[in-house]
Amino acid sequence: MSARRCGKMAAFRGAAILSMVFAATLTAAQLSSPAQAEAVKFRVTTENNANHVNTKFLQAFVDRLNKDGKGAIKAELYHSGQLYKGRDVPRALRQGNVEMAAVGTWQLGGVAPDVDLLFIPYFYGRASADMHKIADGPVGKAINQSIESKIGATVLGPWIDLGAANTFGAGRAVNSFESLKGMKIRIPGGAANTARYEALGAVPTVVPWPDTPLALQQGTVDGLLTTFETAASAKLWEAGVKTALEDNQYYAFFIPLVSKAFWTSTTEANRKLLTDTWAAMVEDGRKTAQDEQLKARQKLAEHGVVITVPDPAVQATWRAKMLAGEPALVKKLGASEALYTQIKAAMP
Repeated sequence: MSARRCGKMAAFRGAAILSMVFAATLTAAQLSSPAQAEAVKFRVTTENNANHVNTKFLQAFVDRLNKDGKGAIKAELYHSGQLYKGRDVPRALRQGNVEMAAVGTWQLGGVAPDVDLLFIPYFYGRASADMHKIADGPVGKAINQSIESKIGATVLGPWIDLGAANTFGAGRAVNSFESLKGMKIRIPGGAANTARYEALGAVPTVVPWPDTPLALQQGTVDGLLTTFETAASAKLWEAGVKTALEDNQYYAFFIPLVSKAFWTSTTEANRKLLTDTWAAMVEDGRKTAQDEQLKARQKLAEHGVVITVPDPAVQATWRAKMLAGEPALVKKLGASEALYTQIKAAMP
């Protein structure tokens, strides 16, 4: 074989090798490129329906994650209990079966007893500003730590408002504290909710939220504990709700929880995206929730629900009756007595 021909073949082989190396390098670069990486699945669950203020907030949160994440996260919201009922969410988070939920404070006491301190009579009738002071201060921080240790989830940021929970009547009218005597009132659960209503002479009855409208229609319960917004978004006048006592039984929050399994396995960039997005939205979300409660109150009135505002002096008398049994209640809850003392010091 001539030297010239050998040179051509060597040059051809060299070009082929360079081409293969270039192709391999390009393929590796494509595989490692963030733009080509598969988006991380991030499911958010709530048992509230599509019209609920919290559902709308979570949908806006999910939409912003998808936009600002630029393909790093594929976030999806499942509402109306499509994935889990509220009572099942803590276990689902702990097991890593769902990535996130904004969990109602009333759903957490069974696994993190310190949360139930938010429902003790000490907070009965308190204003939203008082409750934000608790949620955003040392007490809220202590409750967050308790939740994280008990559930195995990360608190993403500040709590989002739902608002004041009041007492509604369906089968029987609720227009005074005396009218509550003997009434079967639907509650979501919790020893503190039970204790308050028993002190008022009512019969607290646990019913899951999705089953509540039917329970009202069938007379399983005579009324329920919920917020104006929740009652209006569910159109509970269609289930027989006709009256309400604006007694501010407790102030409800949703606590944003991310599964520890997801939090520890995802990237630092994704953790920052989640934290920053929530922080940027939460204040507007709180204001919107408070505005929606007022709109919902008006909507209920327009649909014939008669709302009674109790006399403050009368309410104070009933609150004093509840407070008499509070120390025993705190022990029954299994909550931290040191945190209970801290609460009373933070809000005389």
